[in-house]
Amino acid sequence: MKSFLVFSILFTAVLLFTGCERKITGDVDAIVDISSVSCFGCHGDSGTPLDGVAAQFANSIHASGDNTNRNRLYSSRYASCERCHTSEGFIAYVTGVPVDGDHFTSFNCFTCHQPHTNGDLRLRVTDPYVLENGFSYDRGNSNLCATCHHSRSDVSDEVFVGVELDSHYGPHHSNQADMLSGENAYEYDGYDYTGSWHETGVVTAVLPAT
Repeated sequence: MKSFLVFSILFTAVLLFTGCERKITGDVDAIVDISSVSCFGCHGDSGTPLDGVAAQFANSIHASGDNTNRNRLYSSRYASCERCHTSEGFIAYVTGVPVDGDHFTSFNCFTCHQPHTNGDLRLRVTDPYVLENGFSYDRGNSNLCATCHHSRSDVSDEVFVGVELDSHYGPHHSNQADMLSGENAYEYDGYDYTGSWHETGVVTAVLPAT
């Protein structure tokens, strides 16, 4: 009995010692060599800068799941909406790999980042985004945001003589990229227009060009 107790204590100690090494089991493949990167820099149990980021994101509209039903499973007419309303749709749009259409979820960290592939938190999209009127939006990291946050139409196609009703008339929602660029907005005859503070102030102070 005594020897069994000693064996049990030693066995438990070995398990605890092994567990403290925090080794990842199984095969983990990465496109880039991330052997020098500690997984526990992000996945540790101590406070990290990512804790604050995750907490802020959890309170955002992106994480709320609002309008996630704008996808082909809910209605075929929403197929074109899923690229900006679902995580799977957005990834499919920016990677060019079609979504299988079996499951759609709200935006999450891996919608915009792919740390296990890149070995860091770089964004999936960094290239300039061309607005519907042909203007190239190029404001660093916010280029990813512009992928969805832009007017859905060229204003010159929406302004014409006469009356014509359309269920999709106007800039739709989330036209921040157009506003911050001072582009693709309505201008009425007989008025002189200058750039707004949104273009010169907000972009300079918050979204510096690269």
